Amino acid sequence: MAKTKKNSNYVTDKTIKAKADREAAARKKKIKKTLKPVLCTTLIVLLIVGAILGIGAACGMFRYHPEVTHHININVEYKGDTHVLHIELYGKDAPETVETFVKNASENYYDNQTFHTFLNGLFYGGNEGAEGLTYNGTDYYVKGEFSANGHENKIKHERGILSMSRGEAYDSGFGQFFIVTEDAPSLDGYYAAFGRVTDGMDFIDEVLADLTFDNNGRIAKEDRPIIKSITVHAAH
Repeated sequence: MAKTKKNSNYVTDKTIKAKADREAAARKKKIKKTLKPVLCTTLIVLLIVGAILGIGAACGMFRYHPEVTHHININVEYKGDTHVLHIELYGKDAPETVETFVKNASENYYDNQTFHTFLNGLFYGGNEGAEGLTYNGTDYYVKGEFSANGHENKIKHERGILSMSRGEAYDSGFGQFFIVTEDAPSLDGYYAAFGRVTDGMDFIDEVLADLTFDNNGRIAKEDRPIIKSITVHAAH
């Protein structure tokens, strides 16, 4: 009787499983080998992005930059010398406030008024009454353009910011404004910031260091810096 020759292509279940296990292990090793540099690259990218964001925040790269609509110069007389405060206004963020301020300046409303009070880091100028007043025969007030009064205003009360003063009522500002000499985040959302001093804060610092104030921050009338005039130019 002839012997049956064993088929060389014959594969057992055990052989199939072993081959599958080897292939699975190879795939796993390949994935692990590929994934490692991807994870390292992702980590490096995240670290770089985090560093950029941190540096950007520290340098103010992501600070809100309002659109400039006007440039103004406030000519201030102090102890016989005239100094100029250069200021930019943001009419898109606080349109009624800027419109009123520009109107007042153009009609010489601020001429020969003074900077009269320095309190809690705020340097007040213009009309000493915080409330609105009768203007050209009409009681006039400026709408409080800030979030607590239903108006979006992204400008923060940082050093150099120009903001509208007011009384207890939100819509009670008109002729008095203040310049922020040190960051005042507690005012954000409750007062209408509408401009920024771009040149002149050093002069303000010098004046404040030279002046004396009473318990309410008032400056003696004979010592007050005088607003001689304000000129306005539309931004181009």
